[in-house]
Amino acid sequence: MKPVIKVFGVFFLSLLTGCQKTVIESATLQQGDPIQTSTHEPIFKMNQSTIEPVADYTIRARVLAKESYHMDNFSKVSPWDMVLGWDTMEDAEITQKWEIDISQSGRFYYWKIPIYDEHHIKTIRRNSANVHMIPHNSYVKKQLDEVVEDGVYEFTGYLVNVTTSKRSYISSTSREDTGAGACEIFYVKFIHRIA
Repeated sequence: MKPVIKVFGVFFLSLLTGCQKTVIESATLQQGDPIQTSTHEPIFKMNQSTIEPVADYTIRARVLAKESYHMDNFSKVSPWDMVLGWDTMEDAEITQKWEIDISQSGRFYYWKIPIYDEHHIKTIRRNSANVHMIPHNSYVKKQLDEVVEDGVYEFTGYLVNVTTSKRSYISSTSREDTGAGACEIFYVKFIHRIA
């Protein structure tokens, strides 16, 4: 999705990020990227939904924003969305220096910066994502409840596709996509707070 330009007395660039499946090429991996490998985990049921693991996934990231959901159909499986920033976007000094304004609404992630800078735009797009978090069990759900914004964590589990009684949700498997369809759907088994 192309950026939307908004002018409010000051120039802002705004980007909407959402959920789509594409394949990540190993050649595009950069230092600090999430670790994604093929998986042999079988399809399973959870809360009357079908969960299909598509990749093993580990990410070290700063939680840039966090939003809970309770009313939509998907919230029975995924009660939290988190905006995760890795590599450059894990660095709080950089995100503050660039004056990145982050918000979430309706299962989407939005950002704005005060100055149009191609390097900043590329870095934000490449190193952050809105992630639908699915807890493995009640203990992991409690851990997700306790995750704090600006904390740095390592999350481990699977990227998954989800089929509910109403629709299917397909996880992105790429760090290069943006716009509607670019969210990861992350079945989280382990959480470790780093900072």
